[in-house]
Amino acid sequence: MIKLTVTLAAADWLKETLKLAVGNGVKFFPDPDNHHPVIHGPHQLYAIDNHPDRVAAKDEVSGINFHINFEDE
Repeated sequence: MIKLTVTLAAADWLKETLKLAVGNGVKFFPDPDNHHPVIHGPHQLYAIDNHPDRVAAKDEVSGINFHINFEDE
């Protein structure tokens, strides 16, 4: 089981960067182009996704729904 925790600072940054409104959603997913043999930390991408499908983990901060879909777990 995976747990997703989004800090208020991260939520505010994403809200401003993506021009999000209350009720919008953001999904996190791995970078498919990251084929480096040594991993130095997380390499995830994010995108607006207001209609999550098969959510594996979620968090809600400042009215924004953050999630990771099952296939990206």
